[in-house]
Amino acid sequence: MNWKDKGIVLRLSKLGEYDAICCLLSEKHGKINGCVKGAFSKRMRPFLEIGSTVQAEYKTKSEEHLGYFKIEPIKNNSSQVLNHSGKLLAFKSAISIVDASLMYGQNHDTVFSVLESFFTTLNSDYWASSYCKWEISILAEMGIALDFSSCAGGGSNDLCYVSPKSGRAVSREMGQLYKAKLLPLPKFLVDNSLLENKCLEYYEAMKMSDFFLKSVISDYNKENMTEPRKRLSDWFFNRFDKNA
Repeated sequence: MNWKDKGIVLRLSKLGEYDAICCLLSEKHGKINGCVKGAFSKRMRPFLEIGSTVQAEYKTKSEEHLGYFKIEPIKNNSSQVLNHSGKLLAFKSAISIVDASLMYGQNHDTVFSVLESFFTTLNSDYWASSYCKWEISILAEMGIALDFSSCAGGGSNDLCYVSPKSGRAVSREMGQLYKAKLLPLPKFLVDNSLLENKCLEYYEAMKMSDFFLKSVISDYNKENMTEPRKRLSDWFFNRFDKNA
């Protein structure tokens, strides 16, 4: 099985002194592992990093055998976030969620394009809201389509909660009796113009999506999968009274 495709590096595991096993999210062939010769050499180390967009040529004798990647650089996406702790955590969190949620060998072209688009927002002032919305789009790709368009119980448009059962919005009035069992719905997910306390709402958005991510990612509770996301959530919580 041989192919050429664009990809995003999800994970690198050292193999010997200079080689690596690279987990790549390719645009047309999904998530796949392959050996990269000289991955930690002086030539490749500057561009072969987690989150980098690359051009990959993959060769293997059969689907049962580990193949080999020939990698050429396209873009080092991490360079734009190294000087901002929040953006760097969002960058790492997005990659870890994609890695944890996708099966090997299945086409995930939508996930690829959504992740690539999210990377472009990291240079903007709205990177945090984009991250929260990116999590919701990933949930949709995993079969959980959250719906904030109207109240699940037919109530008013004062939408404040999310039902953990249906994933639909619930109004303040309809959710009053059951609010202890409901999830928070930050206003900016319904209407961007209503964003008030930025970091607090981002924290609440992550708290809401956390419930659904746990239900669909089997390895979600493994530390290496959740640590970047937990640190990002804490980052928002610790700054909820400030502007991000």
